[in-house]
Amino acid sequence: MHHFRFLGPTLLVVAVATASAAPTALADSKQVAQQLFDDAKGLMESGKAVQACPMLAESLRLDPAPGTELRLAYCYELIGRTSTAWSMFKTGLAKAKQANNTGRIEFATEHLAAIEPRLSKVTLQLDPPAASLTGLVVKWDGEQLGAAALGVALPVDPGEHSLRVEAPGKKPFEKKVTIVGDAKRETIQIPSLEDLPTSDGQRSEGRGWTPWAIGGAGVIFLGGFVGARVVVAGAQADRRDFCGAQRASSGCVGDDHVSKIQTWGAISYVSGALAVAGIGTGVYLLLKAPSSDHGSVGIGPAVVSGGTGFSIQGSF
Repeated sequence: MHHFRFLGPTLLVVAVATASAAPTALADSKQVAQQLFDDAKGLMESGKAVQACPMLAESLRLDPAPGTELRLAYCYELIGRTSTAWSMFKTGLAKAKQANNTGRIEFATEHLAAIEPRLSKVTLQLDPPAASLTGLVVKWDGEQLGAAALGVALPVDPGEHSLRVEAPGKKPFEKKVTIVGDAKRETIQIPSLEDLPTSDGQRSEGRGWTPWAIGGAGVIFLGGFVGARVVVAGAQADRRDFCGAQRASSGCVGDDHVSKIQTWGAISYVSGALAVAGIGTGVYLLLKAPSSDHGSVGIGPAVVSGGTGFSIQGSF
């Protein structure tokens, strides 16, 4: 029971303290915002709009008053940020109409009419291959644009801007765009995006190390084919000498050369086939890029007549 007697007054004190602190903090924010507004207004009247705009922006953040928003729009107009000023005047005009504030309606309408002929605009055009990409993201100054904004003349502030275009599995396209002066028109063509290297080191366009590795294996098998044929030719020559020396009418007795000739003959056939397959596949991959459904190639052991060898298997 003693705990409850002390807990009740304690909670009451905390609640009262919290309730009294919140209005004070809010009042302080409004006071700071008003002071910033007044100081910025004085700077603008002295021709120092560049210094005034950040102060007005902070004042608007602390206290989003419609009058501050219109004053900041006017400040941006003075320093040449025409697109930002135009956008803020449009928003301010809508709020003024909603509040039926005649003075602010006239102020915003007058400045919008003065700014609109000065607006510079940029049109972002996508090449058809880029437009068909799944997951395509277009960012202007770090802000993502919707599909409806592409191909449309968009108002922009004079100065330097950044364009970045991304898509899964593609190299990003980046471009710096500088707008100098008012009433400029710029069209930027966004090209097809290049493929990124795949995780196994082969570039998705099919020209990585894999064609060279397969072609190199083909060359090795070609060497094996030549070597096997040399062994076969030597064994055949040895057999002729062996059989000729016996002068036996019923044929050679104790002739072991036939088995050697058959074994190395089979090896030569397998090596020759793999050489043709390896070199042909390597050349094909180098000359013709596969589609997005990339081919796969593998080399492994295979059982052949009279012995073992290797096989190349793949899909393209």
